[in-house]
Amino acid sequence: MKEEYASLRQEVLEWQSRRFLLVSTSITLVTGIIGIGLGVLKDLWIIASSLLLLFLTCAVILSWYAGRANAKISAYLVVFHDSSGSDNKTGGWESRLMRLKKKPKVDFFTLNHCLTAIYTVLGIVSVLIPWLVAGKPAFSFEQISLIFIAVLFICSLILQWKFSYPREGYAKHWLDVKEEEQKNEPLF
Repeated sequence: MKEEYASLRQEVLEWQSRRFLLVSTSITLVTGIIGIGLGVLKDLWIIASSLLLLFLTCAVILSWYAGRANAKISAYLVVFHDSSGSDNKTGGWESRLMRLKKKPKVDFFTLNHCLTAIYTVLGIVSVLIPWLVAGKPAFSFEQISLIFIAVLFICSLILQWKFSYPREGYAKHWLDVKEEEQKNEPLF
C-alpha cells in the first residue's frame, strides 16, 4: 500500500508539473510571437490572433484535464489510503485538505483561478496587440473566425475556472468502488 501511495503522490506531482509547463509554454509562445512578429502581424493579425487563441484554448483544456486527473487521484487517496491508516479518525493529508477547503474563505483562490487569470491576460494580449499594430482595422468578414475562436477560448476559461475540482464527487464514486470490493461484487 505504501508503494501505491508513493506512486500516486508522484503522479499528482507530474500532473501539476504539466500544468505549469503548459502555462509557461503559453507565456513564452504568446510573448515570443508578438514580440518578434510585430512587423509581420500588421498584415496577418487575424491569422496570428486566431492561431494564438487556438493554442491557448488547447492549453486551457489540457490544464483543466490535468486538474481533474489530480482531483481523481486525490479523492482515491482519501478513500483508500487516508481513511485506512492507523489515524483513520482524522485522516491524512488529502482528507485534511478537503476539510480545509470546505472552510469559508480559507482557500477561495485556487491554482485554477490563478491559471485562468494568466490565460485571460494572454488571450487579450493575443488579440489586442496584433489589432493595435495592424492600425485598428474596422470589422471585416474574416474576423468572424476570430470571434468564433474567441468564444471557444472563453468557454475553455469558464471550464477551467468553474469545473476543475470535483474532488468530493470523485470521493463518493471511489467510496462506491470500495463498498463493491468489500461485497466482492464482480468487476464486469
